[in-house]
Amino acid sequence: MNYKKLLSTIIFLIFYSTYFYGQNHEDYSEINIDVDVNVNSGEIEINPSDIADLKVLIHGSVTLNIYGVYDSTQSEELSTEKSITLFVSPNFIDTTLEPIIIPPPTRSQSTKTDKIFLGFFELNLLNNNYNVTTGDHIFTLRVEENSDNTIVDEESIDIDIYDSDFLADLEVTNAEILRNDLRISREGVLIKSYIENSGKKDVIKKSKVNFYSKKEEKFRLLGSITLGPLAKGERKSVTLPIDGNAYQNIVNDYIYILADADDDIFERDSYNNRLRYYVPQIQSGNTTIKAYPNPFEDTVNFTFFVSDESHPLVILTIYDQKGNFRGKQGYIESPDNSFATISYSNSALPAGIYTYGLLVNNIQYYGTIMKKQ
Repeated sequence: MNYKKLLSTIIFLIFYSTYFYGQNHEDYSEINIDVDVNVNSGEIEINPSDIADLKVLIHGSVTLNIYGVYDSTQSEELSTEKSITLFVSPNFIDTTLEPIIIPPPTRSQSTKTDKIFLGFFELNLLNNNYNVTTGDHIFTLRVEENSDNTIVDEESIDIDIYDSDFLADLEVTNAEILRNDLRISREGVLIKSYIENSGKKDVIKKSKVNFYSKKEEKFRLLGSITLGPLAKGERKSVTLPIDGNAYQNIVNDYIYILADADDDIFERDSYNNRLRYYVPQIQSGNTTIKAYPNPFEDTVNFTFFVSDESHPLVILTIYDQKGNFRGKQGYIESPDNSFATISYSNSALPAGIYTYGLLVNNIQYYGTIMKKQ
């Protein structure tokens, strides 16, 4: 068996699995807008919130759904046939989109308010007939009377078109338990998550990182942390304190971490900023873990019991006295109802006192070790 490959796979599944949480998180690959046209007057009506701050990727699509609204308050004089046309400026459409006909209302329709679907304008921006460029584009809808070609109404929609290769990208890479003491009512456990800007654009604004738990298919907000600006390629961490009682309620479950929870940053990938993290049990004290020699010079060993039902993956994490991450190593052990020993060496680790976290069978153990000069 290739244990190195197995170890890499298991670590990936545990620490890098993503969860598509948050219906409010934008999908910038597609824009759909509903447009109402008053058949009698020709007036265009669009919900302002539907066209505020519109963004779409250069490989995405824009669809405008056109509905005819028959207004009984204007039934005294039946209108003539009209049409609605779409124009885009700067003009990247090389072919002419056919206008959508707006038929006049019949007398039966004019006695009541009615709404019917007339058609749609669909722009697949990857169409070879279009010369699409990035930047601001004005999509203009124009209603004309077909009898004399007079313009009845006009509405403009501003849409920003982006190339995903030149956007920021907040990516939640992993999470871990930083410190624990279940006896402390406040800040008993610290959950630390790492966020990296893997895109090609700096993030110059602050954003929210939300931590959620899930019970009975419902999400509950555990806490929200503000993440500062991130240059391209930069990686930062945020730490959420959870009291001991609250932590006990989410043990052996998953929490969900969502960067840019306020949708304030336009990203290259709107899915890799979510992470599902398994919440391990915590063993207060380290009576079942033996660390030796302690103090150590070059190598420290850890001995622990491995039952035949244990998970084969063991993860050792080292922190300094300020809680800063100093190292991590994974091991594969064979469950066989016996004691296993792992070793850790790090010549670059300065002399000092360190806290170790040892994840064995999804239980997180903690203890203290000292490296000599």
